[in-house]
Amino acid sequence: MLSIVERLKSFFSRRKTDRKAGEIVFRSIFTRFRELLDGNNQALELIADMGDKLSGDYIFDKVYIINTYQALADTVYKVIYNLNMIVSNRYINLYDVFENINAEIKAILEGRFIITTDRFVIPLKEINESLVDAVGNKAATLGELKNRLQLKTPGGFAITTNAYKQFLDYNDVPEKIGPLLRLWEEEGEEFTEKISKQIQRLFINGNMPPEIKHDIDKVIEKTIKDKKEVFFAVRSSAVGEDAEHSFAGQFESVLGVKKDKIIEAYKHVIASLFSPRALIYCHQTGYAPQEMAMGVLCLEMVPAKASGVIYTTDPNNPTADVLLINANWGLGKTVVEGSASLDRYKISKTHPYPIIEERISSKKTMVTLTPEGKLKEREAPSEPCLTKEEIHSLVEAALIIERYFKKPQDIEWCFDQNGKLYILQTRPLRGVTKATESPVGLSSLRNKYRVLLEKKGVIAQRGIGAGTVYQVHTEEDLLKFPQGAVLVTRKTSPRFGRIMHKISGIVTDIGSPTGHMASLAREFRVPTIVDTDIATQILETGMEVTVDAEENVVYEGIVKELLNFYFLKEPVFEETYEYKLLKRILDKVAPLNLTDPQAPNFKPEGCKTFHDILRFAHEKAVAELIDIHMDKTLWKNVPAKKLKTKIPLDLVIIDLGGGLDLSAQGKTEIKPEEVVSLPMRALWKGLSAPGVWRTEPIPVDLKAIMSSMTSTFQSLTSAPRYLGCNLAVISKEYLNLSLRLGYHFNMIDTYLSDNMIDNYIYFRFLGGVTDITRRSRRARLLAEILERYDFRVEIKGDLVVGRIREISKGDTEERLQMIGRLIGFTRQLDVMMRSNKAVEHYVKMFLENNYKLH
Repeated sequence: MLSIVERLKSFFSRRKTDRKAGEIVFRSIFTRFRELLDGNNQALELIADMGDKLSGDYIFDKVYIINTYQALADTVYKVIYNLNMIVSNRYINLYDVFENINAEIKAILEGRFIITTDRFVIPLKEINESLVDAVGNKAATLGELKNRLQLKTPGGFAITTNAYKQFLDYNDVPEKIGPLLRLWEEEGEEFTEKISKQIQRLFINGNMPPEIKHDIDKVIEKTIKDKKEVFFAVRSSAVGEDAEHSFAGQFESVLGVKKDKIIEAYKHVIASLFSPRALIYCHQTGYAPQEMAMGVLCLEMVPAKASGVIYTTDPNNPTADVLLINANWGLGKTVVEGSASLDRYKISKTHPYPIIEERISSKKTMVTLTPEGKLKEREAPSEPCLTKEEIHSLVEAALIIERYFKKPQDIEWCFDQNGKLYILQTRPLRGVTKATESPVGLSSLRNKYRVLLEKKGVIAQRGIGAGTVYQVHTEEDLLKFPQGAVLVTRKTSPRFGRIMHKISGIVTDIGSPTGHMASLAREFRVPTIVDTDIATQILETGMEVTVDAEENVVYEGIVKELLNFYFLKEPVFEETYEYKLLKRILDKVAPLNLTDPQAPNFKPEGCKTFHDILRFAHEKAVAELIDIHMDKTLWKNVPAKKLKTKIPLDLVIIDLGGGLDLSAQGKTEIKPEEVVSLPMRALWKGLSAPGVWRTEPIPVDLKAIMSSMTSTFQSLTSAPRYLGCNLAVISKEYLNLSLRLGYHFNMIDTYLSDNMIDNYIYFRFLGGVTDITRRSRRARLLAEILERYDFRVEIKGDLVVGRIREISKGDTEERLQMIGRLIGFTRQLDVMMRSNKAVEHYVKMFLENNYKLH
């Protein structure tokens, strides 16, 4: 008996041979497509709701978390099922990806220790926040600074929590420490020292598994390369350290470690998880040390000229809008331990960051690293250890970090002997006096600041952000986006994920609060207002604005009253078990890694979250529909109706259901007014616009035509998909239109509904009757016009492909009408493309609704 999978494959293989079943097969595929769209919407709404719960405006419990997660998992599974029904199980391995993610989420819900990587060692250059469960918070945060914010950090690598778990199992540590910890609980804290020593001895005397030692040795050689002598700082990076609780000073760091001593230092660091002070700290904060996962960060030691700590907020006076710097010569050991007199600075956060106060101490001692890797205390110079230029660069880096994490930060740093700044660590600043006053009322703010936008659009992510407006319209704009600016753009796009770490706020003309970009904004906690319709007209590049995504208002200028209140507000709910649990689950659900369908990682194996699976499935389902239509022989013998019109299209229509009026039933020839398909009606409105469709001949260059006619005709007819009459496959909300007009080919695949998440337009144009130079100019003209309407466009010679998605019903209709006009206007236009100036001329004419060819 055939398995379900084999029967499915057998069913779908018939569509290539049984042409009479073409309509039935495609109706089935289209039904699956509709179900996939519905599932995609439901899943994105669930993800958005989970993200909203973390805003603090809603009360939720574990029952909500479990029920919502289960509904989401079921919906994502159905999306995968429908995708594979559409594509003949070509992406059946997506089920395995789903199960891996689902297993991790279940482990989180059950409170189990989970291993998220099979790697033992990961270079710092490959680490970001998504690997927090694999490398611990300290390493993940430093990886964010290095790889997302492009800040300079020491070189190095992390030994993963998987290596820690393997080390424990290899040495039977869990079985041995269990009785000791139970004895500690029974005997009380006075036995802490004794129990701690016994447990730590299990680590120090343990043997490193050979495969882990091999990987460590390998990454060390890659890290140091040709350097003569490198010393490492081997530091703890436990999961949760520097995050929910600081664990500051609880775990051991080993400095000045030679490469052949790293494993020895590693064992001392992981053993410090059970030091007396760590045991007591865990007991006080509710952590069970045996359930924690310890990653270890190995960093090259920088030969520091000066080191220190910068607080991005004064903990005792948080509304003062200043930063505090403590600094000393040499390594930062004297600063973090408070063992020496220091230089102290109070710096304004307002550019150009003037020094408000400074106290240069008569520094006595400093710590340096000897050529042998030993820490040596020696006399320190008494002059200031920082120049004004160094202070300025340090403040700029600190503000970048603070804006990115959206909380006051405690940052360790150093300058090397050449004056280069290195960030060594950052964590949330503890002990900040909480904001107790109420936020300033809207009426009083209006008296002081001009309101630019109010109650326009929809809030996608709550919060307050401020900065200089930077409008993004092109890929070049995206590449030049400045740190800390407010992104203003026509429409949302997952491409903005590349710069999300730079953005302080987002305002768009078009977009959905449940779209892909909105999910990215929630992941990075960027205050976001979408679908304002007029943001790009009001918010000009260079303006300073404050985005209040709590009240849906955009102010002119920097509203420090709002920034201070919301920035310092640290609600108690963030420390609750439910909040932390939901956040950990969202880390496996919401991040979007697959932002570019053309990227090498856009495949099932590249999906790291449920959101990735949804993005992948939607993109591949649309692509499959387009590919199916390219095979015109699929529709052979399928009942169709000819469209009777004055425009010489020779167009036949196949209705999948709901695309034609009831009056068209039983007819073989229909009129345009009998078509009720929403996208077809919108396109037809453009095709039939007055003056667009010219039937009179235009002057031609016979030499240009004859020189290219053979190759052009061959390129258009070499594949069966371009043969036959023009065809439109329609439903109430769907259209796939294939048009061969003369020697060029148009294709439109589009979905138009009330739900902007479903809506998309795919436009393809190829060919022409003239030489490749003129055809390429027409391609550039098409691209310029499409880009004016927010399409993402690709050009290859005379081939133009334009895509747009997630736009409102009205905007989709407007663009389909534009494409209808564009098809009529440009069908003979390649003959007129005699020079590059013609491109600019005819673009201008089209945008002015002037369709005369002269």
